[in-house]
Amino acid sequence: MLPSSHHNTALRASQQHRQDSSPPIARDFPFGITTIVGGTNLRFSLSAPFQNSSIDTAISWQDLLRDSSLTNTAENLANIKGSAFKDIGRRFVSFIEANAENDAKGPPFSQLHTLIFSVAGIVDGNLVSLTNVPLGIVREDLASEIVCAINQELTQRGFERCAPKVIAVVNDAVAGLMGELKAGGLQGVRNGGFIILGTGMGGICCINGAPCVALDEMGHRLLVNARGRSVRILVGDELAPFLTDRNEFVALQGEESYAEHHLAGPWVATRFVKAVSDLGDMVVGSLSRTLANSHGLSDEHFRRGLAEIQRLPSHELHLWGQRAPSDIVRCVNQFIFTPEAADVINARRKLQSGALSAAETLATTGYQSWRGYFELLGRCGGAIGGALKTMGHPMERLVLGGGIGEACNHYSQIWKKHAYGVLHSSAALSPGSIIFSPMRAEERENAIASASIREAIDPRVYH
Repeated sequence: MLPSSHHNTALRASQQHRQDSSPPIARDFPFGITTIVGGTNLRFSLSAPFQNSSIDTAISWQDLLRDSSLTNTAENLANIKGSAFKDIGRRFVSFIEANAENDAKGPPFSQLHTLIFSVAGIVDGNLVSLTNVPLGIVREDLASEIVCAINQELTQRGFERCAPKVIAVVNDAVAGLMGELKAGGLQGVRNGGFIILGTGMGGICCINGAPCVALDEMGHRLLVNARGRSVRILVGDELAPFLTDRNEFVALQGEESYAEHHLAGPWVATRFVKAVSDLGDMVVGSLSRTLANSHGLSDEHFRRGLAEIQRLPSHELHLWGQRAPSDIVRCVNQFIFTPEAADVINARRKLQSGALSAAETLATTGYQSWRGYFELLGRCGGAIGGALKTMGHPMERLVLGGGIGEACNHYSQIWKKHAYGVLHSSAALSPGSIIFSPMRAEERENAIASASIREAIDPRVYH
């Protein structure tokens, strides 16, 4: 809390800050940064008093590897941590500098009060094991390593060092759950859940408004049977046998596989490309041309990328998230999750009357993949609802976020209604039990840092 003698000065500063276009980070006020470590990229999101809109920046892992002058191969990924952290520190400092008041003293890094790390992986105290993130981090103190890199960069630039009063490392699903409870689709909900659908799959439930660790890590607690596509859920300690002593999930060899290996982006794209490949070169060529036309890149670029995905071996299912080329994965998933209604309707009509062209076969296959995705996701939602009910806390709502969930929230009214219909029918849940997240990831996961900053300053100044 600011000393009482600072009230008038702080109030004048805050009023001026609201009225002019000065940077959001001011020398007289604490600020916070949420570092979101995802499978596709790493993002910095700013929390500052009187901030009117979300301010964030992203670094793709592909760019990070390119800056490190290394190729994106499994052999190199484990050896780039040092250069990667150095680059993260450099970009972090540049992000603060670009959004801060600057004078002879330089940007006010000493005012960095709260630093939250939201990570796509397992968090055990200060130790983090990242899943689907190309840095090979297993049980490492990620926060300390990044803070060290930041301060090395600050020293090199001649700026004051930072010493955040609040440093917290949380699983991205927990951060997302808290954001949805505070300001999103779980407001007013006591018993529910949040699922992340992106490069990986995560999720956690809440009971009586608090995170429930007996129902976390949804990408691996939910097991899909290959034959009937039925879903079962592991509750509490039932997950332990599926973890190694390095907090890595064991590769499954039988009929069951993790839900992540069906519902996360790289697996969705890879399964689809392999299904298209089984239909022949003409359909693969149609997919390549469609992607090239949509994204302004050459047909040859996509042919090479699709061929790389085709070659991914089925016995290394657990490695698809690391080895599938992320730029091709994003384009394929965009095709799957943004179906053209006219193309789908036309193809399905012709399917009943005769042979389809390659383009029509592609449209039909894309729709089948789209529908199959939501059918399986619905079964997963039903399994989660069943587990909560068995625990005596019937599920009120399940929110779907991550890149896929947030993209689906922007569907047209007709497509969204269709998606919700498939979800709720497959889940055997009443309409409204499952919704797409209304929040951007940065807004959701930044909620913890924003609350911390509000607590750090005098309420009379803040409001």
